[in-house]
Amino acid sequence: MVYIALIILLVGIELIYFKIADTYNIIDKPNSRSSHTSITLRGGGITFPIAISIAFFLGYVSWAVTLAVVLVAVVSFIDDIKPLSQLPRFVSHFIAVGLIFYELNLFSESIWLLPIVFVLVIGWVNAFNFMDGINGITVLYALTAIVSFSFLPINKASLPLLITMGLSCLAFGLFNVQKS
Repeated sequence: MVYIALIILLVGIELIYFKIADTYNIIDKPNSRSSHTSITLRGGGITFPIAISIAFFLGYVSWAVTLAVVLVAVVSFIDDIKPLSQLPRFVSHFIAVGLIFYELNLFSESIWLLPIVFVLVIGWVNAFNFMDGINGITVLYALTAIVSFSFLPINKASLPLLITMGLSCLAFGLFNVQKS
């Protein structure tokens, strides 16, 4: 029952956000580098920091992971409204990856490995953020990964978080998956 309420809440938040985005002209006009051909509302990924915050309050996820996701989401949202230089985006990604490293206790690993993993993870975050608006590509592979992870016995304790994030993918995907 909690998950049904959550999906309804997330879809409702998307719809309310889209009304606000339309009112305040938070749009992406296509250009030569765009993957879309028509004007598109920006910021629909608002479901993800909301879902992770709900998961935090329900005790499904740690403060460090929640803060990492919310930090990247806030900076990305600001960038959607008014383009930012690379520095604030890089700093937010650097802090977020540091929080994830803290959560996973990776700072105790070999010192030579940390910069390599930092660069790879920051690159992944940027690729994920870049691809998120392209006709459902990112949300569909994220949902596929989440569903796959949920079947692994090692993730049994994380199942409520995986379901919550899967539902946020479904809510986002309803509005992001389009015909090419």
